[in-house]
Amino acid sequence: MISDVTTHIADQLNEFLIQKYDLEEKIVVIADGSDEDSIANKISITLVNLSLDPLLENRRSTHNRLMAKTPILLNFHILVSANFGGSRYLESLKFVSEIVNFFGERPIFDRFSSPNMNGKIDKVVVEFEDTSIKDMHSIFSATGRTYMPSVLYKVRAFHGTDH
Repeated sequence: MISDVTTHIADQLNEFLIQKYDLEEKIVVIADGSDEDSIANKISITLVNLSLDPLLENRRSTHNRLMAKTPILLNFHILVSANFGGSRYLESLKFVSEIVNFFGERPIFDRFSSPNMNGKIDKVVVEFEDTSIKDMHSIFSATGRTYMPSVLYKVRAFHGTDH
């Protein structure tokens, strides 16, 4: 499910940026960033954290098993970075602004707004995560990357019981 959700988010962001800037190729990639050459002049999406939603924890049965009809609800964080360095640094700032605008205008993906979304996923909610300089430093240090303008988002993915 994480792969499907992340791919859908990348595809939607790609489509938006390609249309807005009349780009000839995809600019958004899903990558861990360990190979900085592969993300140069691209926008990268990197998974940085994963957790089970606390609401789901409250629905556990007395035998510590998930109830039969409980939907799966995952929380994960993605780092969306604009990897344009040197003389192209201003493009990083431009694209980070566009990323914030995109998810600000479209924070929810569901079967109605995204009919091409994987049928196993009911809804995806993308929330801006306010991040301190210290936390951003920790994230970039943990991934072994050089800092680039970026935004951290919390993604909540809902997977129903009918699939």
